[in-house]
Amino acid sequence: MDDSMKHEDLLIKLRAKLNEEKIKLWEPPFVQTDGAVPQSLQDLAHKYSSQLSETTEAVLEALVELQTHSVERCRANQEFKETGTATLRVKVVLPGAKAKNLSIQKKLNILGSELIEAVATEINVDQSR
Repeated sequence: MDDSMKHEDLLIKLRAKLNEEKIKLWEPPFVQTDGAVPQSLQDLAHKYSSQLSETTEAVLEALVELQTHSVERCRANQEFKETGTATLRVKVVLPGAKAKNLSIQKKLNILGSELIEAVATEINVDQSR
């Protein structure tokens, strides 16, 4: 299994563990305002690394990734409530390139063609692709 598949597998396993234990990475004690990785997150990584037979570093990296995604989603939800602008996450896979995740902010009353145009512009390809 290549590295990206192993990483995706680890993310899936961690999501399941977090959901099972009702752990919310976007809330204290797992989030700190100074950007540092809190001890509680490090402890969680150590616990899950032994359960999943992974290195603590790999698990911590994956937990931080999941946490970042969760915090961004909370911010996007709040922004939508305040402004009506939605954050659309689009995963783009181009031949011969690594998958790229885009965040595009649009009102939800736009046409699909406008979203296609925004994605095409962002990744610098023709809209017909």
